[in-house]
Amino acid sequence: MNKFQLGYYAHSKKKYNSEQEKSEYDFINKTFFGLIICPNKHIGEIGSIGPYLDIVEKMNVIFTSEYQGCVGKGVYDECALALKLQIPVYVIKEKENKFYYSILTKIEIVNEYDFKKYAALHTKKYSPEKLPVILRL
Repeated sequence: MNKFQLGYYAHSKKKYNSEQEKSEYDFINKTFFGLIICPNKHIGEIGSIGPYLDIVEKMNVIFTSEYQGCVGKGVYDECALALKLQIPVYVIKEKENKFYYSILTKIEIVNEYDFKKYAALHTKKYSPEKLPVILRL
């Protein structure tokens, strides 16, 4: 029996209200059995990272994506907390106009002075049979 889960879509503010945000969000909704919280759609601008991190702590899974090969400071904080709490983080990748997931294994600060291109995501392929979350693939 499938268990309904909660997911969080951590992504760059540079993607807010863009076709890319819509496409990634739609992909998550098509593949994940649960409710996806998108900060842009469901929360809005709060001003500090604390409330977003409080939400991340309550999630079953985090979905994220890069912007120009990196993530910003806020997404870094969200993903780093999820990894610390052993919440699975799936990175949305795109190849030949098709989306797929990789699992986040490590997040590395690459430019502590640029909050828009703050960190790099290190991922690996995963086996759908071993997923700790329910995906409809």
